[in-house]
Amino acid sequence: MQPHRTLASQILSILYQSVRSIIIVLFCLLLSGSAFAQASPPQVVEAFLARDDGKGNPGIRASEFAVTDIPIHCVVVLRQPGVVDVKMNFVAVSVAGVKRDTRVVTAGYTTTPAQDRINFTGRPAGKWITGEYRVDLFVNWVAAGSLALQIKATAGTLVPAGIAKIPAARRRKPIKRKN
Repeated sequence: MQPHRTLASQILSILYQSVRSIIIVLFCLLLSGSAFAQASPPQVVEAFLARDDGKGNPGIRASEFAVTDIPIHCVVVLRQPGVVDVKMNFVAVSVAGVKRDTRVVTAGYTTTPAQDRINFTGRPAGKWITGEYRVDLFVNWVAAGSLALQIKATAGTLVPAGIAKIPAARRRKPIKRKN
């Protein structure tokens, strides 16, 4: 009967070690899970749009811009510094000749551990097209807010080509072809 006790004690020893390993792994997972739950990403405290100050920096805050206001700045201030991915989508809401909810400008940036402010700029290929736009902001791929803005024509500026409607009197008449 002695050999059976050793076999039984060996089996118990293996079971004890396995259960002990499982408990240690579960305990470690529990601790790491609570650490991830406590670390919340920095949140947006303030976000605003601004005209350029002439030196490439954000100037006067605004929600209405002229077609010649290039670039338009979007400033995002986070609650606390930390490494996060911040994304800006400049979206056409009601713009002649542009499909609704079309992303006009998209920019993304990953902050440094000591950074809590991000400055984005949006610029078109030429001049802005008049209409209503919005800027959608995302922090770590989660929606963090939106800013509405309007771009208006100013005196002496023309609406970009292809947008203005030609009066009926000035339109070319179609050429009639003989068959």
